[in-house]
Amino acid sequence: MHHAFLAACNAELGNEASARSHSAEVLKREPAFCVENYLNTLHYKRPEDREHHREALVKAGLPLKPVAEIVTQATAGSATAAKPGG
Repeated sequence: MHHAFLAACNAELGNEASARSHSAEVLKREPAFCVENYLNTLHYKRPEDREHHREALVKAGLPLKPVAEIVTQATAGSATAAKPGG
C-alpha cells in the first residue's frame, strides 16, 4: 500500500502524527512527489471521490505541486520583491 494513501487515511481519521509520518516517508522515497501527479495515476469514477482524496492528501501535508516548482515560484517572487520599485 502506498504511503500517500496511508497519509490521507490517517489525516481523515485525525491522526496527524501518523499522517505526517507517512507523508515524510512518501517524500523521502519520492522527493518529486506531488498530489496532482499522484491523483493522475488513479482512476476515480466520481470526481467528488477524487476531490475528497485530494483534500485528504493535502491535509496530510503532501505538496499539491512538485516541491521544485514551489521553490522556483517562491524564489522568483522574492527576486521580484527585492528589485527597486518591485
